[in-house]
Amino acid sequence: MSTISDKPVYLYNTLTRSKDLFTPLNPPYVGIYACGPTVYRDIHVGNFRTFMMTDWVRRMLEYNGYDVYLVQNITDVGHLQNDDVESGEDKLEHEARTTGRTAYEIAAYYTQKYLRDRDELNILPAHRNPRATDHIPEMQVMTEQLIEKELAYVANGNVYY
Repeated sequence: MSTISDKPVYLYNTLTRSKDLFTPLNPPYVGIYACGPTVYRDIHVGNFRTFMMTDWVRRMLEYNGYDVYLVQNITDVGHLQNDDVESGEDKLEHEARTTGRTAYEIAAYYTQKYLRDRDELNILPAHRNPRATDHIPEMQVMTEQLIEKELAYVANGNVYY
């Protein structure tokens, strides 16, 4: 394990629009959970910008002596075609219906393509890549807890936080 740098690390806080001193909960360990790809078709450069930014933050923290553990999910269910207005068919189900393949086949194929593209872009792999479909019961419990704590609310059948 390396030594944490004496130089402070600041991160931009989009809520307060200011730079905040980075203070991990359990130094030198830092856990990052980052949204990963929705695997229903090829990932484009705009999608990869998010993954590259996570990689840069991780590398910066590791450079500064932190022991970073990155979890990045694979979204293999739950994205609607019209996410902006919360309508439409699930993107994987739509792709399955229009191509004659199963949603599982599509998700597996595009997950592998994403991983190859990620490696080609020299983005460090996450320590874990859980699939959303493997954790739906846990997500439902967490969502209920957020609603109970009034950190989320229900409107028109959707949960917002």
